[in-house]
Amino acid sequence: MPPGGHDLKFECACGMHLTAPPQALGHKARCPRCRQVLTLDRPLPSAPPLDGRVKVRCACGAALAAPASAIGRKVQCPRCGEKMLITPQHAPRPGPAPLLSAADHDLLGHLGGHDPTAPPAAASSASNAVQGDDDMLLHLAPAEPVLVPPAAAEAAGEPILCPSCEQSLPHGAKICVQCGIDLKTGRSLLARDDDHIDRTYVYAENILSSFSWLAWFGFFPIGSEAFGTRTPWMIRGTAAPHGARTSPRRSARRVRTARHPKPDSPR
Repeated sequence: MPPGGHDLKFECACGMHLTAPPQALGHKARCPRCRQVLTLDRPLPSAPPLDGRVKVRCACGAALAAPASAIGRKVQCPRCGEKMLITPQHAPRPGPAPLLSAADHDLLGHLGGHDPTAPPAAASSASNAVQGDDDMLLHLAPAEPVLVPPAAAEAAGEPILCPSCEQSLPHGAKICVQCGIDLKTGRSLLARDDDHIDRTYVYAENILSSFSWLAWFGFFPIGSEAFGTRTPWMIRGTAAPHGARTSPRRSARRVRTARHPKPDSPR
């Protein structure tokens, strides 16, 4: 840090010379011209100090005084609030300088736009920031990190149409949720379950076809027995295991009774 606590000068890439207090060394600031964020770590070599003070007279008639290092910076008149630029023409010339009256004000407190006669403001979260004008002074906020704008998002592509249900899907979609189609291969994700169901149908059809002979050899003999035209060999063969439990005489008696029923007795 340079001795005496003088302000440091920095140069932006756009060529603008910036000024900041010594406590801003190492912090980041934004250039008021190109809005580029730069790190205040390489101050320019300081010029040899000028003897004396710069004396400026405002348009309102107030006589102001500032250090010689204020040349090239804007100051604010504490009386009327008008801002003026201190040029090398205001530098002291050889010869006796006129004395300033007690009504004259020192510009040391007004380089940042503050009135030394004003009451101190309440401390805030941005009390460490250095306030200044819009031209040369920097607005520093050491406590706040520098925010880098995020990269621009990629442009959205064209929507995708599902080959099955023709539903419009967002760009980059992999699967159609509506019908379960893989958009890359065009196949259904439920293909294995469909094969399982198809095999079940085929298996059930084969089982039913094996019993289809009952329609020709089972139901017709039942009708023949009812009309007494044919002997139901298929029905007898099917019922033979159940009739084997009874005796042959009972079976023959039941057959004769079924063929020749007894006449009803007279009342």
